[in-house]
Amino acid sequence: MSDYKEDMVDVNFWEETVSKLGECGFAWSDVEKVIVTGAFEIDKDDFMSVAKRLNYNAWYGTLAIDPRLKIVGHDWWLERAEYDGKEWWEFKTIPNTELPQGNMSDLEFPYEEHVVMLKEPSIRWMECIKE
Repeated sequence: MSDYKEDMVDVNFWEETVSKLGECGFAWSDVEKVIVTGAFEIDKDDFMSVAKRLNYNAWYGTLAIDPRLKIVGHDWWLERAEYDGKEWWEFKTIPNTELPQGNMSDLEFPYEEHVVMLKEPSIRWMECIKE
């Protein structure tokens, strides 16, 4: 989705959904379920019917779409994301768990000080690995 206000004021929810699916290499036919997390499942045809008629303001302000809404496929899903009322779909997938064995010293941290994962902030990551 665009970051320009003009492109986000009158967003068609169906077009946004199908576009995001396409960006991720999927089509509506790949969707297995539409759910509201922790609450209920929505019939796919019912979702499509309403989403095609729903235009909303995705720019900063009041949320228009329930953030618990998920579009679920086989080992992937779209979920709503938002920042200060600006909202969009985010693609999520189950992590690949068939990976080679590594160890804690193989982890990379983007922070200059490498202070993480321990309750005592004065202990540095690499110092812990050497012990």
